[in-house]
Amino acid sequence: MQDGVLVIGQSGQVARHLATAAIPLGLSLQTLGRRDFDMRDLNAIDVHVRRLRPRLVINTALALGVDASELDPALAFLVNRDAPLRLASACAAVDAAFVHLSTDCVFDGAKPEPYVESDATAPLSVYGRSKAEGERAILDVGKNAAVLRTSWVFSALGDNFVNSMLRRAKTQAAIHVVADQIGNPTFAPDLASACISLGLWLLQSARRHNHIFHYAGSDSIDRATQAAMIFEGAAQHGLNRARVIPVSSADFPTSARRPFNARLDSEKISNTLGLHPRAWNETLQLCLEAVAASKG
Repeated sequence: MQDGVLVIGQSGQVARHLATAAIPLGLSLQTLGRRDFDMRDLNAIDVHVRRLRPRLVINTALALGVDASELDPALAFLVNRDAPLRLASACAAVDAAFVHLSTDCVFDGAKPEPYVESDATAPLSVYGRSKAEGERAILDVGKNAAVLRTSWVFSALGDNFVNSMLRRAKTQAAIHVVADQIGNPTFAPDLASACISLGLWLLQSARRHNHIFHYAGSDSIDRATQAAMIFEGAAQHGLNRARVIPVSSADFPTSARRPFNARLDSEKISNTLGLHPRAWNETLQLCLEAVAASKG
C-alpha cells in the first residue's frame, strides 16, 4: 500500500467511518486490526510500517476503555503511550505523516471554560494519564505528527453513549444518568473526515512540525440532558425510550474518575483547516435515522 493511508484500529466506530470518508477523495486506505497490527507488540510496529511504507498513518486503536484501564494500567500505558511512541518514530523514519486520536480525559475538568490546546494536562484516571503521556511522546519524537483530541464520540456503530442508552431502554423504564458532567458530543463520521483532512494538511504543509488540535461537536451538553434528547428522538424513530433520572457523579460511582468539564474548544482547527464540527441536534438525528434503518 505504498503512498496510501494506513488506519490502525479496525473495529472502532471512527475506523469504520474512515473508509467511507476516504471514498470521495479517491484515497487508497487500509485498516488493520489487532490480528494484523497488534499495538501490544512494540517490536513489530517498526516492521509493519517499513513494510507498508504508508504516506499517512491514522491511529484510532483502543485496547481498553476508561474504566477498564484502572484494572490493567500496564496494558493502558503500553497501548496509549509506548506503542504510539514507536509508531510516531516509525512514521518519522519513512517520512509518513501521523495523526493520533486523543481525549478530553487528559484534563481534570476544573476549568470553567472549554479547554484549548495550550491548557496544561492534569488527568484524573489511568486512561487519561496514559493518553497524556502518549501525546507528549509523540510530540517529542514525531517528525510530521498531529495529536487530535476529541470528546464524547458517538455514531450508529459501535459502543458509545447513544447506543448504550438505546440498549438500556429495551429493558429499563427509567435510567439514572449523571447531570454534572458536561462535554461536546462528537459525531464519528465527522471526526473521521477531520482525521483525513488533518492528515492531508500535514502532507501538504511546506514546514514540518508537530501539532495539537481539538475537534469536538459544537454544542455543550450535560449527560442527563443528552440522554433525554436521545430518548425524545428515539420515540420519533420508533425506537425504545426511557425516563431519565438525573443524578450526581457522587451517586453513580465508576472505577475511573471523569472530568466534570470535558468541553473542548475547536476554534484552532476551524481557523487553520476550515473544519467546523456540526451541532448535536443535527448529528443526533442522523445517528438515530441510521440506527432505525439498521433495524428495519
